[in-house]
Amino acid sequence: MEKNNNGANWTKPYEILHNAEKFREAAQRLRVGVPENRQSAIVTPSCVCAALSIELYFKYLIFAKNNDLTELSQAGHKLDSLFEKVPPDWKNKILENIAPTIPNDLFIKTLYEFRDAFEIWRYEYEYNKVTTTTRLHEMADLLSVECKMINDSIPI
Repeated sequence: MEKNNNGANWTKPYEILHNAEKFREAAQRLRVGVPENRQSAIVTPSCVCAALSIELYFKYLIFAKNNDLTELSQAGHKLDSLFEKVPPDWKNKILENIAPTIPNDLFIKTLYEFRDAFEIWRYEYEYNKVTTTTRLHEMADLLSVECKMINDSIPI
């Protein structure tokens, strides 16, 4: 498979949003199968998908504002760093709208604590102990709603 280095000429923001939605849905489908004891083998894949969906929601917001794939390819996977790159008006709107469900300080703290979730969880066998959280699933659901509202407000 060949990567198109000039993807900004053909990639549209909603395509990134669509990918985020697919990984969020995969995370939720896997999560439904997770028993209460959380010892299931599908906990980690569910968390990987949730973390990746959050990463893609942030990358969608960044790309929707500046249409520059180069910036995205250099942005990495760290959730807190990606959130910092989200345009301030959208970042503030997201924090305002999710506050009744997840307080802003908890949202930011979770992004920091699980900043490397995608990178770590996909290679969990390399670590002595990996902590997972279902809070990222909830955050992915909230970001899905926010990003779809933002997408609906962007002129085509």
